[in-house]
Amino acid sequence: MLTQIMQYGVEVSYTKQAAVGNIAGESIIGNQPVQDELAFQLDMAMKTAARDIEHSFIQGAYNAGANITTPRKTRGMLAAVTTNEVAGGAAALTQAKVESALKKMADSGAPFEMPVIFANAFQKQKLSSIYSSALALAPRDRTVGGVNITTIETDFGQVGIVFERHIPADDVLIADLAFMKPVFLDIPGKGHFFVEPLAQTGAAYKYQVYGEVGLEYGPEQFHAKITNLSVS
Repeated sequence: MLTQIMQYGVEVSYTKQAAVGNIAGESIIGNQPVQDELAFQLDMAMKTAARDIEHSFIQGAYNAGANITTPRKTRGMLAAVTTNEVAGGAAALTQAKVESALKKMADSGAPFEMPVIFANAFQKQKLSSIYSSALALAPRDRTVGGVNITTIETDFGQVGIVFERHIPADDVLIADLAFMKPVFLDIPGKGHFFVEPLAQTGAAYKYQVYGEVGLEYGPEQFHAKITNLSVS
């Protein structure tokens, strides 16, 4: 396991920082949603970092970075899981495939402390359809229809289901969150994820958002995945 550098630059001109919600000193369109351009851009950089880290934790391809021309990359969960894989065979996701993945986890010694199924939009809807039909669930209100299955009861305990946009459309991941956590490299005197000013040139504020983060996921056999599923 290694940490991956996440670095983002932010540059805001003096003019943009000063000219907020006005033209020639006159207020326009009432109160503007952005009253501090620099703070807004830094906030957007942090949110971008969060999305990129999430993507790396799911789809990251491990790379130790042998030299400065090769960036370090943390290993994502889809690459990490090798023991408990169920081949979808380009067919639709079924309850049997989910149960097969859970059985593989059990046979591998998974403790099932906090297992969660992560699925993209298509497979999340498929899971709701599968388990609502299997349990003959129906709307319990005359004005509200539909189902959103977020937990299933299995032979190995309760398993959560969440939508995760970074899971490929033809995959499903089952991960035990009890064994997963982000790991940060603490930079002396700065911390593990921070914003700092850069050398200024010209009439603009310059900052960088910087951090080094990796994923610790414990024994890979405590997790599972279903791959090559149909998306139609």
